[in-house]
Amino acid sequence: MKKKTRREFLRSSSIVASLAAFSSSKLFNDKTILYLKTNTSDTKISLIHSGGLNGARHNPDQLGGLEAIQAQLLSSPSSRIFLDSGNLINPDQSIGDNLEFLNQMVKSGLNIATLGMNESNLPTKDLAYLVENSGLKILGNSLEKQGLVLGKTYFSRAVVQWGKYKIGVLPTRNATLSDINRRGLELKLLFQCDLVIGLGPLPQEGNLTLLQRRHHEVYHYFVDANDQLPVGTHVFKSTKGIEFWMSKPGNQGKYLGAFEYTLNSAYQLRHFANLSFMPGEASWNKKMAFLAQSSQLSNPQS
Repeated sequence: MKKKTRREFLRSSSIVASLAAFSSSKLFNDKTILYLKTNTSDTKISLIHSGGLNGARHNPDQLGGLEAIQAQLLSSPSSRIFLDSGNLINPDQSIGDNLEFLNQMVKSGLNIATLGMNESNLPTKDLAYLVENSGLKILGNSLEKQGLVLGKTYFSRAVVQWGKYKIGVLPTRNATLSDINRRGLELKLLFQCDLVIGLGPLPQEGNLTLLQRRHHEVYHYFVDANDQLPVGTHVFKSTKGIEFWMSKPGNQGKYLGAFEYTLNSAYQLRHFANLSFMPGEASWNKKMAFLAQSSQLSNPQS
């Protein structure tokens, strides 16, 4: 007897039937969800993660900055989903300069971003202007107070079609782990997402010890560059012994997360490759010094 794939099993599950019956009939036409599609047949899902750029185009130490990021990304013809976890702009720069920076980010291939404190603290009219005129695709939770409109200038989650696979992306700012798990389960069961990503700071609980004790529907958190974690990717295990990952980028683009995910024939995650890199022309010694300094950040437990 042929074994069912994960998707086939979920389709036949009574849980899905119950959720579908409970959910609105308009769920799959929900305009608050951002739908994206990549033109690729690659079986390896490729994601890029930046955060905390703070409007930096060039860095005097030749490490990071948008120009270096753009040069490296545009030199590679391979498909990818480019995500940013917030604090893109520099609040001390003019609106015009920030708009030019965001336009350049979009041209570099940025697909989805969340708001950081730099963006959230802007006057609502300025933030709305930047989002509307740059073409940024923003994910967030309850951003009306920031002057954005759900389903128009920001979205509650994203579903990305990558060949035959689907990637779900959830914003984590101003959300509890329970909220994230509920939405993550919905992405898996109802939207058949094979990979679920959390984008933004650690969930409101914030305490890593508590987070490790809880179950997670998110496979990989792309956290805020200001979160109190060392730069890089860290592996944790939930209370059920299931691995989940947290990745933190370097401020001003000094360290970008780059990841490849391979799924098996049953649409289950089989292999994860960390290809993260440091853009720029800095010497190898300078890059290693940055990593050594960044890895010394404490990992608070309370």
